[in-house]
Amino acid sequence: MTSPPVLSLHLLGAPRLLWQGQAVALAGKALLLLARLALEGRHEREALAALLWPELPPGDARNNLRVSLSGLRRKLPGVLLTDRSSVACVPLWTDVQALEQAAAAGQAEEVRGLWQGPFLAGVALPGGELAAWVRARRGSLAALHARFRGPAAPPEVSPAAAPRPRLLGRELDLHALNARLAQHPLVTLHGLGGVGKTALVRELVARWPVAQGPALALDLTGCRTAPEVYARLGQALDLGGVSDLPQLALHLRAWPGLLVLDGADHLEGGAEVVAELRRALPEHRLLLVRQRPLGLPGEALSHLRPLPVPPRDAWGQRWNELLAYPAAALFVDRAQGVRPGLPHDGPAVAAICEALDGLPLALEWAAAHTAVLAPAALLEQLREPGRLLLRSVAAAHPPHHRDLGSLMRHNLAGLPDPARELLRWLGVLEGPARLDELALLLERPAGELLPELETLWAASLLHVTELDGQGCFGVPRLVRAYLTHVLPPPPGAELRRLRLVAGAVQGLTADLRSERHGHAQAQLRRLEPDIRQALDWAARQPPAESPEVPDLARRLLDELTWWWLLRGQGQVALDRRAQFSPGPDAPANGERRWRVAGGLAVPSAWVRALAHLRTALRHEEAGARARHLRAAHRLFSEQGDPWGMALCALEARAQQGERRDLASLRARVDESRELGQPWLLGQELYALCAWLLEQGQAAAALPLLGEQLRTWEECGWCWGEELALFQMAEVAWHLGQRPLACRLYGLTLVRGRACQPRAPSRLLAAIDRRLEHLPGQLRSAAERQAWREGQRVPPGECAGEARRLWRELELGGVESEPPGPRVR
Repeated sequence: MTSPPVLSLHLLGAPRLLWQGQAVALAGKALLLLARLALEGRHEREALAALLWPELPPGDARNNLRVSLSGLRRKLPGVLLTDRSSVACVPLWTDVQALEQAAAAGQAEEVRGLWQGPFLAGVALPGGELAAWVRARRGSLAALHARFRGPAAPPEVSPAAAPRPRLLGRELDLHALNARLAQHPLVTLHGLGGVGKTALVRELVARWPVAQGPALALDLTGCRTAPEVYARLGQALDLGGVSDLPQLALHLRAWPGLLVLDGADHLEGGAEVVAELRRALPEHRLLLVRQRPLGLPGEALSHLRPLPVPPRDAWGQRWNELLAYPAAALFVDRAQGVRPGLPHDGPAVAAICEALDGLPLALEWAAAHTAVLAPAALLEQLREPGRLLLRSVAAAHPPHHRDLGSLMRHNLAGLPDPARELLRWLGVLEGPARLDELALLLERPAGELLPELETLWAASLLHVTELDGQGCFGVPRLVRAYLTHVLPPPPGAELRRLRLVAGAVQGLTADLRSERHGHAQAQLRRLEPDIRQALDWAARQPPAESPEVPDLARRLLDELTWWWLLRGQGQVALDRRAQFSPGPDAPANGERRWRVAGGLAVPSAWVRALAHLRTALRHEEAGARARHLRAAHRLFSEQGDPWGMALCALEARAQQGERRDLASLRARVDESRELGQPWLLGQELYALCAWLLEQGQAAAALPLLGEQLRTWEECGWCWGEELALFQMAEVAWHLGQRPLACRLYGLTLVRGRACQPRAPSRLLAAIDRRLEHLPGQLRSAAERQAWREGQRVPPGECAGEARRLWRELELGGVESEPPGPRVR
């Protein structure tokens, strides 16, 4: 092995530059510049400047490059070859190229003689693409050297080297984790216990590129002190019981790559151990796998969340479409491993995924039980408190992964007392809450809660979501199930929750009759589970023991009645009011109770408008109906109630048979979209579709049906959903898609029954008559079967199933339109 007499560049180990046998001092960016040119050839000036000074503006980087090139010309005359746009150097002898040539020729002695240590050892890197290039070179050269000098590359510790099940739904998480490791030397992968951190790390290690150096995965389960960690590391490296960090580091420095520390949750002085490892192994990437971060300087975080679950409006999709959601795909894959003939029960599978929060470990445990239980039967067993009895069937799991209860205890272990107390209060709420609402619930300033909320978020015990531009905080279902099953609620929690929802609803119901109705709808839907729980609790309290409770409950009911009436749930208002009106003075007549409940909700002008509307709906004489509808519309207008006005207009069109031309109807739809009033848009879309059906243009009405259904859903008006479903069925019937129409008619019947008691509307009465006579018009077994299948769908899933059928109708063929009954 000889070197050319003029210039030799040594880049393995401590860098050296020899010019005519004499050492030339060259360091920093000048050394990196010469190494890059010698190994990679000619570069454009702009590219070189961006490589060496990625943190500077382009102009400053170019100036620095000119200064470095000038210094190199003075020290090494004749070595650089430059022009206006590019830079290169004359051919140089480098130990890197010599080692690669010797390795290719199989010259082991030559390789061992050339190896002096890692590529560019000890050189500070500027970051970005150049740093990635240096690390890749280090890994590839270390791998070449490993072929000719033992020991072999560090082995992967079990379980990374053990056979692993197929990883599903984590490709994006794997890509994000690789990106974090490429940018930061210390990364912590954190998430709830059972979320799949270890499985993701196993896949990462299995796919780790050899060019980036070896990947060593270390399982620290059971290790609590630094000596135990170092002893475990020595065992993984097969160094005969060596547990001294300097000796371990001396061995590992020759193999710069990835070091994974899994199961480090209960390590005493974990921050000090990690800091020592970083000082001893500066060239390594360090990946920590913990439930919560350590909070070290320079620690980059990668938060692993549960798998996405199918939303409720997708529960009625086809089986293959449902498996596009990762949680459902994981459950079905594991279940088919123990039960190949798994029933294709999409709604039950989706409900299981929702009940288990998409937590992979819980889904795998549940899937193991499908050997003896079908998905629908398994779902029944996951109700409270049965879901806490879910157990692992694998004896190899650690103690805290044996059942769901022990897993939740492990997740809560080590929490500071203030954060644990806040979690208990959060467990009282069924749904997410805003920061100001949490402050009211706990009777503490909002600013004091932020550090504890951040602690819970870092431990993955808190969901943070955005709703209508506001941040909301909620507890995962499984954590809440554990808290409510094991820990009693804090004293006075139920009363505070009742006060909270009563105060929150008071402002929202005023927004229902204003331009902020969309915001109010979203917030009331968020609070609905807690409203239901608060009223149920209040109804069980003896009035003599807690006189404040009935008064709060009645005030809450007064505010909610309008919300229930708008959604077609007048019976809910009646039943709830009856719970807090016991005794002989309670109104016995249902009609009178309805009026009392409605009158308590709103000012007297709105009560008069509602009375006019109800009179119009019940009156038999057409002129009287029209007069009362006009009066109701005027009073609703004075109250600034666009929903009441829209309801009056909708009923007026249905009763008077108002006719328009296509241009004016489309103009009204466009105007409603611009105004942003969902009720107005829904009724204009309904009117346009009804006119098109009257004209025999069902195909033209088809594209409008999906928007109409979505608009009524946004309003939360179940009668509007019934109208949209019926129009979908009518369009399918007139397009000749009779089995599909029969299924939609069945959905309409189910949705209408869920809206009881029925509003006394001639329009809805006409729909009832159509559905009553439909069975006698069915001509085939397929149509009768579709009619029955539509009636088996739960009310809450009707809209999602209708959207799926509507998409199928849009994609299906259009046959001639047979004559049939039409309802406007």
